[in-house]
Amino acid sequence: MHFIKKSQICFVLIFTAFIGFASQVYAKDMSYQQEYDALVKQSYDMPEDYDFGRLREVFRELPTYDPYGMKPILEFRIIDKTLDVNPEDAEAMLKAYIKKMFALSQAHFRAMASYETLKNEKKVAYHRWMGKGLMTELLHSGSGEGPKKAIDVLTISEEYFVIEPYLERKKTTQGLKKVDGKVYDVIKGPHIKTGEDIEFWFDITHIYGKGLK
Repeated sequence: MHFIKKSQICFVLIFTAFIGFASQVYAKDMSYQQEYDALVKQSYDMPEDYDFGRLREVFRELPTYDPYGMKPILEFRIIDKTLDVNPEDAEAMLKAYIKKMFALSQAHFRAMASYETLKNEKKVAYHRWMGKGLMTELLHSGSGEGPKKAIDVLTISEEYFVIEPYLERKKTTQGLKKVDGKVYDVIKGPHIKTGEDIEFWFDITHIYGKGLK
């Protein structure tokens, strides 16, 4: 009986500790979610001092962040096909698409093009502003010249969005490198105009870690 009582006490202590830890994680997630929701709401007014960088940082910390499940090009193709057939359905799909990928510049640029088709000038202007702001922030993270200047991406799709003006995807090679505890994607290929071989380094530490969980 004495052994059983000690076991019960141990169980209660362990369970209590687990609940405390889970509560802290939940509270942290909720604080990120609340900040993210506030940033999304703030963006609708298109303020001059809007913090696109913080939006991307918080987006990465959300429990719903899934870098392997966010495929802006593939998911947009369905919307694009629906635009001519049923504009109302396409607009509803656009809203869900943007909600899921709000911190990705290419998602906003694609939404902008769709709203041009739908002749919604207000939303065209909004998504143009969001797309430019997020793209500028992405490129400010680094130039891509080596690990110290690697571009910090949220998804693999952002890598190809960055290199599109410089490299033909079919002529590129891609390799994984680890330097000083960080993980990088290195994409190499001939420059579209000059033919000179160039490479881009992308920091995928957060993405790689997410994939291992």
